[in-house]
Amino acid sequence: MKKIVKNIKLLSIFILLSFVALLPFFKANLISSGVDLAFHLNRIVNLSETLQHGKLFSFISTWGLNGIGVPINMAYGCLPLYPFAVLFVILRNKILAYYLGIMFWMVVSGIISYTFSYKYYKNSTKAFLFSVVYTFANYLFGNFFGIGDIGQAVAWIFMPMMVWGCYSSFIQKGKKREWYYTPLALTAIIYSHVISTLIAISIVGIFLVVAFVEKEKLVVKLKLLIKQILFTLGTTLFYWINLFFVLRSKASIPSCSELSGIDVGNFIQQQFTWGGNRVGALVAIIFVIGLFNWKKMSRCSKGTAIIALIYSFLMTNISTVFLIVLSHTSFRMIQWTGRLAGAVNLFSILFDIDVIILLLKNLRLKKVGYIGIIGIFLISFIGQGITFINNPNLKPVDYSATLNKQLPFGNWKINSNKGVCYMTAKDYMGVGALDYWPSRSLKFRNGIINNDVIVNGKIENISIKRRVDEFILSGADLKQGEEVNTPILYNSQFKVLQNGKESLYKQSYRGTVLFKINEKNSNYPVIIKYSVPKLTKISAIISIIMLFILLIIVLK
Repeated sequence: MKKIVKNIKLLSIFILLSFVALLPFFKANLISSGVDLAFHLNRIVNLSETLQHGKLFSFISTWGLNGIGVPINMAYGCLPLYPFAVLFVILRNKILAYYLGIMFWMVVSGIISYTFSYKYYKNSTKAFLFSVVYTFANYLFGNFFGIGDIGQAVAWIFMPMMVWGCYSSFIQKGKKREWYYTPLALTAIIYSHVISTLIAISIVGIFLVVAFVEKEKLVVKLKLLIKQILFTLGTTLFYWINLFFVLRSKASIPSCSELSGIDVGNFIQQQFTWGGNRVGALVAIIFVIGLFNWKKMSRCSKGTAIIALIYSFLMTNISTVFLIVLSHTSFRMIQWTGRLAGAVNLFSILFDIDVIILLLKNLRLKKVGYIGIIGIFLISFIGQGITFINNPNLKPVDYSATLNKQLPFGNWKINSNKGVCYMTAKDYMGVGALDYWPSRSLKFRNGIINNDVIVNGKIENISIKRRVDEFILSGADLKQGEEVNTPILYNSQFKVLQNGKESLYKQSYRGTVLFKINEKNSNYPVIIKYSVPKLTKISAIISIIMLFILLIIVLK
């Protein structure tokens, strides 16, 4: 009973703190963000429409991202979007729904970071400090707001769980090894932001190196590693099979140039400022104080600081040789070294908490000191929010985009439901607009984005209605034998139905679905729908079963 009361209190505290932190955004009733949020808003709208149509998942985008069948959900995980999409369905005010979605994830961050830091610190004060600092530090703010990368932000919310699973499996002494938290966390990370998975794997690698150096119970640790790999592959098989079908289609993927670090001086300067992909002034200052008190820090504390410094090193240009090597591996998929700031942030905060405890150890009014630290981080978060919202350079999204008049690429703001519609309705050319298109479609992007239907070489006025993973073409008097070149991106898993009968189709010169009218009477709608492969259905069943088994193991 005491444990239940404690958990309710903890949940209530994080709900209250998250609400207070987001008050400036609730009060302003406007969405303003970096370049990535427009992409995620399109995905949220598509998922909310999917839910309203009675389905939990869509393989292709039939509403957002210009509604042309981009297989975006097969490449990018949807887990972070569900709270937003559900709230978009329930609430009329989409701006309020958006911030309540962020609030939901901030509360989850507080609960996860408290739970697993408590297992590490064995101290409720340290755990609570860590959870508050981790949730309200600059890094999470920068991802949710500065960059607008919801997927990356949510992936790092689950990272403390994964780190604890690694520490418990490979470093911690004792018989009880909670290995199962690593695959559970990795499952959430993969379904949130697959690029962050590469960084997560590198963290697992660091723990493995330490385990092999210590040479203690290596056989036991190897067995645990195999369990973690098998369960992770099992629970995420659905994702990997979907990604396989996307890559098999030879779709264009986001460019992955050679990794390069930033100037050391610029890197150090950035860490002491607020913004995206940096730890922020408060975390950096405490970290430096800890370095000056190095001899007083514990072995584990020093370990977390060293890991933070390793990732900091990889973010700078002094690691050029290492980055060249990494650029010839799958690690180049992280696209740029700024993504490593998540690891720097996590391990820096683990170190910072020990520094704070050390500094306040001999203070009479310790509780006042702890409350002061919490207050500073909360005030910092609120201050950043006020500054962010009042940015005079933000351009309002108050018009419907056209190919000739695009919406702002960044530094925009939305202050109404109409603004959300303008950002997601049509002619979207922002971040991710061309991801996973057939390669040949890229040079015909304008006509495709404009939803141009070409019949025998001429653009015709044919309406396209949308359902989950399905398009319905109607409204034109088409004749037998006429070729219809649709704006729907080609996918080998489509079925084209004319008058209820399946008909042949092929890829047009635009990389879109092309078919011929089969019958004389063509006053019926033509349906283009995604047919889920059997392999995908099997993988979904396996992933659900494996997740169910993993959860039973966790809850034992």
